[in-house]
Amino acid sequence: MLQAQRANILWVMLLAAWLGPVSGPARAGDDLAVQYLQRLSQTDRNDAVALASLGDWASANDLSQEAAEVYRRVLEIRPDDNEVYQRLVRIADTTRLPEDPKRQQALQQQFGKKYQLHVSPHFLIFYDTDPAWALNRAVLLEKTHDIFYSAFRRADLKPLPLSERLVCLLFDSHDDFADYARRVDRMNMSWSSGYYSVRTNRIAFFNDKTNPAHQRVVNHIAELEKTIDALRQNIRRDSRNPALVSVHRQKLEAAMREHQWYRNRLRGVAGMANTAKTTHEAVHQLAFNSNLQVRNVFYPFWLAEGLATNFETDDPAASFGPYFDNVERRKLLTDMQGDDKLMKLDKFITMTTLPVNDAQRVSELYAQAYGLFQFLFKKRHDQMRKYLEKLSKIPPGNRQVNALRAEFIDAFGPIDTVEDQFTTWIRLMR
Repeated sequence: MLQAQRANILWVMLLAAWLGPVSGPARAGDDLAVQYLQRLSQTDRNDAVALASLGDWASANDLSQEAAEVYRRVLEIRPDDNEVYQRLVRIADTTRLPEDPKRQQALQQQFGKKYQLHVSPHFLIFYDTDPAWALNRAVLLEKTHDIFYSAFRRADLKPLPLSERLVCLLFDSHDDFADYARRVDRMNMSWSSGYYSVRTNRIAFFNDKTNPAHQRVVNHIAELEKTIDALRQNIRRDSRNPALVSVHRQKLEAAMREHQWYRNRLRGVAGMANTAKTTHEAVHQLAFNSNLQVRNVFYPFWLAEGLATNFETDDPAASFGPYFDNVERRKLLTDMQGDDKLMKLDKFITMTTLPVNDAQRVSELYAQAYGLFQFLFKKRHDQMRKYLEKLSKIPPGNRQVNALRAEFIDAFGPIDTVEDQFTTWIRLMR
């Protein structure tokens, strides 16, 4: 009993420290805040019913921040408590995240005075880019946040609202971006325009359009497109000469392969444009901060990247997410099936690494991940929810192929059955 009391007191002290001093016009009042702390000290941190009651009292007295923290603790004890989850969602949807000037100051000192700070409702965005581009990214990040939560709530996957703003860095210089990735995240990102780091829980981007190499690639793609058009005209013109047509077709195929390679290079890894890259990496960050995924837990490629690819878009003004069509991914997926290029599901669901120096195959595997995630998300969302919940309880670290396969089968059933249904679903997408 004494140990339980000590644990409860420690929890109250930690929560009180997190909440900070109760002062300022934004608070519901010092008296109510003191009453809350008194009630909290008398509440067993493992009693979900009592905690929910305390959260309701805090919410009714406009202590939204305190109510949210208590509701989060209830959901740790009872993850399936839908009523408490909905109360937490209502707070998140109607209340701004708490300001945290000490955290902002610490980050500013870490990044340096060179970087300006834009505080959006759900992100802290440090940038040295053109302010208009930074604001554009802020709007896109907020839209991604809203679509992410709307989609997963609609599927009843119950993503937890953010408890603090997420950190994003925007670099104007590619050298600064690559240096940051090497120094802070120990990663070589010289080939990419952005990434999410599980290690730091941050997203970082570089504006490709300020890179001189970007325009050189754009110009080369334009020349290749002229060559492709000319070769197609030659094929039509020489249609009565099979030998000549054969030569034209060989040149056309070579030009189209080169065109695709440069498009992949331009658009970043796995065929993502700068805008799509932003939404893709932001979704990784949101997934790991909403309890859909847990940092340092080992997830299979199809799940992690399939989730993120379903939120890509080239048009920031358009609607996007798993309930909308990603034309580029979908077309590549259906073409893969028609060309018999889909990886067998038994191997695909346990895949953890990508081919090296084969941009086209990497694009194809991302497209297959896009398709498999969307299929299971739409057709098996109850099983998907249980699968994600089970993975969230797995200890950190690498896992064996047999474990990845067993977890998939346990959640979704026999692989052959899933594969048959998946391929039928792809045919219907054509």
